[in-house]
Amino acid sequence: MLSKSIGWMGLIALQFNSIPLIISASAGLTMPITTPMLSIFGLCCYLYHSIFVRRDVLYTVGNTIGIIANSTLIYFIVR
Repeated sequence: MLSKSIGWMGLIALQFNSIPLIISASAGLTMPITTPMLSIFGLCCYLYHSIFVRRDVLYTVGNTIGIIANSTLIYFIVR
């Protein structure tokens, strides 16, 4: 039951990760770090789901690439 809930948490995080960006853009600010952080959280949830529930290599590889790309984005935001 918890394994499937983790997948749903990832879905929520990924679908709503742009809300902080929309708010910041409307105020004339730059992208907040919460946007890629929510993406990484959602992708980690999806990665867990793809490894332990679905056992699907394609989703595992895709989620791993997304985590690496968003981590790189966070690096460039923070530095």
